[in-house]
Amino acid sequence: MNTAKYRSVVRALAAALPALIGCQIIAGCGLFVAGAVVGAGAYTYINGELKRSYQAGYEKAVQASVTAMKEMNIEVKSIKEQGLTTSIDGNFNGKPVKAGVARVDVNISEVGVRSGWVGVWDKSFSTEVHEKIARRLGS
Repeated sequence: MNTAKYRSVVRALAAALPALIGCQIIAGCGLFVAGAVVGAGAYTYINGELKRSYQAGYEKAVQASVTAMKEMNIEVKSIKEQGLTTSIDGNFNGKPVKAGVARVDVNISEVGVRSGWVGVWDKSFSTEVHEKIARRLGS
């Protein structure tokens, strides 16, 4: 992360922290955690999957993910919905790409993107997919 972007994230967190703490006290821990993650636009990267929460409804996040993948010339092979989660499997030049969308709250969705093979994950490509999704969602 470049220094200017890092500073802007830190400033945003510092400005939002009192409100987030107030939400935690009033509404409970779940809202506090979801608000902190969405407010910061933070990514987590675990076992090759790059996850980020977006301030968008579930259906909108699914549509943005599918559209972003297609715009990046990722061949969407399957879309599987189960309850309030959707798995989108695709392929880009022989490389598997998978996106998963889950509803966190009414207007908060979590999107995870994994590209590449086990042990040879492509974090930079997953980041590009997330950037495209964020643009589609206006985040």
